[in-house]
Amino acid sequence: MGDAGTKFFHSNATIKYRKSLITELQSAEGSIVTEHKEKEKIIWEEFKERLGVMEFTDFQINPALLIQRSTELRSLELPFQQWEIDGII
Repeated sequence: MGDAGTKFFHSNATIKYRKSLITELQSAEGSIVTEHKEKEKIIWEEFKERLGVMEFTDFQINPALLIQRSTELRSLELPFQQWEIDGII
């Protein structure tokens, strides 16, 4: 009985693998590429082109203005209450 289940799952995995396998790509020049390294190069170049290049120029946000200092932190030292553990508000 275990063999039938194993064969089924192995067959399913093989089908999924074949569906997701890219057997060929067309390069920008129009030629069909089937070699793995060449397909990899086409995908990488397309990814870089679509992603674009960002240059970091300057950080415009002052974190000190966003973060306010809190002096009332004593409540963080108190033991948890049962309602906090249970998630009841």
